[in-house]
Amino acid sequence: MKINHKITSIVLTLGLISSSIYTINVNAETLNSKIQVSNLNLSNSYNIKNENLIKSSKEGWINTNGIWYFYKNGIMQTGWLNDNGIWYYLNENGSMATGWYKVDSNWYYSNSSGVMQTGWLNDNGNWYYLNDNGSMATGWYKVDSNWYYSNSNGVMQTGWLNDNGTWYYLNDNGSMATGWYKVYSKWYYSNSNGVMQTGWLNDNGTWYYLNSSGEMVTNTIIDGWKIDSNGIATPLKDENHSIVYVTPNGKSYHYSKDCTALKRSSSILSMSLNEAINKGKSDPCNLCVK
Repeated sequence: MKINHKITSIVLTLGLISSSIYTINVNAETLNSKIQVSNLNLSNSYNIKNENLIKSSKEGWINTNGIWYFYKNGIMQTGWLNDNGIWYYLNENGSMATGWYKVDSNWYYSNSSGVMQTGWLNDNGNWYYLNDNGSMATGWYKVDSNWYYSNSNGVMQTGWLNDNGTWYYLNDNGSMATGWYKVYSKWYYSNSNGVMQTGWLNDNGTWYYLNSSGEMVTNTIIDGWKIDSNGIATPLKDENHSIVYVTPNGKSYHYSKDCTALKRSSSILSMSLNEAINKGKSDPCNLCVK
């Protein structure tokens, strides 16, 4: 905002001139403005504080040419403004921000009335989450009891997500899936941290097998276990115990996958007895190997 001021008289303490007419431009964003005075030998400029020059009678919200500004004590405001408990952002030129805008390293969104938004926001069909302070969420974040993930642009993700090599599934509403869930015609299982599981899974005492893609397998035989159409695995009789069960860090082998000693193991491997012995797992379990 520029204001033209006409000075009709300048009185110099040294009395070099008595009066002149000058026109100056005062920039409201600068702290001082200079009047260039010609034909002076002692000095060719004088500083005039602009505090008294740019103050006006404007107060509160003012609409100028369709753009809203806010004045306090006659001074146009910039930056964050809390007006009656509602947050607004005023750009460097004082105009009220609407839509998306960046402050420091964070993105914010204000509606058409300039009110800063929080919580869920649907913008052009994309969902975003704005934290309590209005900043746009990215990466993992928790809302109520559910976890969500937004990419670097703040767009909430759905479907399969590979985060640092770990697979997660995000439901249609964006919430992270845990337990059993169906994607198209296949069943999958993610633990309480949302991590998709593979291999043997014991769910409430029932065994299932999830292939390398996380899909629950059906109607097949794996490691001496018969898996039915519901994915439930039951052991086939193995009189010779051609298949034994071990843990990655254990030194014992087991005849039964349901052995009490394996209950606390999150990962159970199946292999031949010779292979187990060759891997250093040569101690027979004293509970199930008799």
